[in-house]
Amino acid sequence: MYIDTHTHLFDEVFDTDRDEVIARALEAGVEKMVFPAIDSGSHGRLIKAVQAYNGCYAAMGLHPTSVNDNPEYKKELQIVRNYLESMPVRFVAVGEVGLDLYWSKNFLREQEEVLETQIEWAIEYGLPLIFHTRDAFPEMIARIKNYPGLSGVFHGFSGTIEEYGILKGMGNFKFGIGGVLTFKKSFLPEVVKEMDLADILLETDAPYLTPVPYRGKRNESSYIPFIAERIAQIKKIEVETVADATADNAEKLFGL
Repeated sequence: MYIDTHTHLFDEVFDTDRDEVIARALEAGVEKMVFPAIDSGSHGRLIKAVQAYNGCYAAMGLHPTSVNDNPEYKKELQIVRNYLESMPVRFVAVGEVGLDLYWSKNFLREQEEVLETQIEWAIEYGLPLIFHTRDAFPEMIARIKNYPGLSGVFHGFSGTIEEYGILKGMGNFKFGIGGVLTFKKSFLPEVVKEMDLADILLETDAPYLTPVPYRGKRNESSYIPFIAERIAQIKKIEVETVADATADNAEKLFGL
């Protein structure tokens, strides 16, 4: 069994063939999928999709890029709080949340405020976090230091082996590995080679970051085996070992 721990199959790009996409995932052995929230523009779609398909689970949070240049970000944050209180479905995590300085460095203060608020909610509700971190590992590490004992996953992990070691020592953290691992010029293979399999989760981040051999096309959860196979090659182990270990890691972290 595989688990896609980060996929956005509720996105509108799947509106015309979502049933088929999920059927292909199940056929590929991807029996469980976690749908992380972005913002109120898609919360309703997220909830509806999770209610419609068995094996699909929801996370609730506010994405850092939805904070940028958004004077209504505090209202967006309150919407997240309302969902966590009302629980229209079972949320398995608070996410995706984090820091993203790739597009702009002008909203770091606001992003940090939103991140810390959602970390506190995760602690309150006893939920793990799904962290989005882009061009912001030093800033993220500085924030995490204030909250010892957190649990969660660093989605789409793109850090160095040194950053992996620092983060691993700061809490019960897993690291999401996706399609970038299969890219020809990716540095991730050298990082993954040194990572403990017990720390790795599989993810697609569909519809983005499609793995080879489908790079350039829309990503979907049925492509998870390509990522598992690349990890198996790098670590010189059986792909079944990767599937079993990463599924177990995900089930324990998210309570699936």
